[in-house]
Amino acid sequence: MSQFTDRSIDERIAQRRARTAELKRKRKRQMLVQLSVAVLAVVLLAMVAVFMIHAFSTGTGGNDTPTLSADDLSSEGMQIIQSDLDGKQESDVPSEETEKQPVIGSGETQTGESTDTPQEDAAPEAEPDSSAAPENNTDTDAPTEPDEPAEDETGAEDIPVTNVGRYAETVIYVDPGRGYSDLGCTSEYLNGLHEQQINLDVALQAAQLLTDYGFTVLMTHDSNEIPAGQPEDYVLDQYARVDMANHSDCVVYLSIHCDYFPTNPDAAGTRLYYCTDVANSAAFAEALSEGFSAEGFAAPQLSGKDKNNSFIVTSQVNVPSVLVELGFVTNASDAKALSDAAYRTRLAEALAAGVIGYLGFEE
Repeated sequence: MSQFTDRSIDERIAQRRARTAELKRKRKRQMLVQLSVAVLAVVLLAMVAVFMIHAFSTGTGGNDTPTLSADDLSSEGMQIIQSDLDGKQESDVPSEETEKQPVIGSGETQTGESTDTPQEDAAPEAEPDSSAAPENNTDTDAPTEPDEPAEDETGAEDIPVTNVGRYAETVIYVDPGRGYSDLGCTSEYLNGLHEQQINLDVALQAAQLLTDYGFTVLMTHDSNEIPAGQPEDYVLDQYARVDMANHSDCVVYLSIHCDYFPTNPDAAGTRLYYCTDVANSAAFAEALSEGFSAEGFAAPQLSGKDKNNSFIVTSQVNVPSVLVELGFVTNASDAKALSDAAYRTRLAEALAAGVIGYLGFEE
């Protein structure tokens, strides 16, 4: 059984950031070239218009004014375009440092450090009312003294994962459940793993797949390391996550978790939760279910409830929102699978396929 390591997460984060930066630079150059061509095309058309107006105003008889042929005009225009592009390529590409995107959400700075200390009794984001989801919403029953979370060497900078691509105007919000001091649930079957690590690994991989496809992807966090200056019990509560999503231009919101049901170790499988009062959330959940089926998984169980009985992150976000429970850590079979890196990659592929299918960008 493949073991999960924080080094694998660090490597994915570093690779994703490097690739994102390179794609940004490439896209900027492309946009500058396209803008220059468009501007100079307008100038060329204006020159043609001026020439034609002059020709008509002077008449056609006995006019000794030299004329400019289409070939001359085309040649001259291309020289102007080429000289302008040569200058633009070297001097007008903006510095990447000026493009750093701020963290969206209440009390967040550009480095992702919260300026407000969260309340100690703030509920984790995946804890609805007791009547919302009967047997599988008991994440708070995790062991009281879990293993210390592994430190992430990447820090808390650049929390939004962004990329400019062919569908860059389409923004997707990916939210790894738990994180920071909130380890989430665990069990004897996970060999020291905690929910926050599994959630983050799958979320990072899904975000990278969607980014590679060309979408703009934002994340509530891309590291479990507590930001500098924050207390040891720092958490990102469910209301902060909702605020971050609602202050972005995202078109869908996906929250990623693991389930926990210690009194029934036979409970197993993937579940998709959505709010029936949020438009198109049911369709989003159906598309995600189809993504799992397409990747060879058993069809997840879908659970739609009204606002009074739904998770905060599915009922309060303004766009189609789904909370996915990847599996039960208290089920031996599910936990063994969740501990396997290859299995987590398949989960990420299923989620990405479902998002792409819902948005209608399948090729």
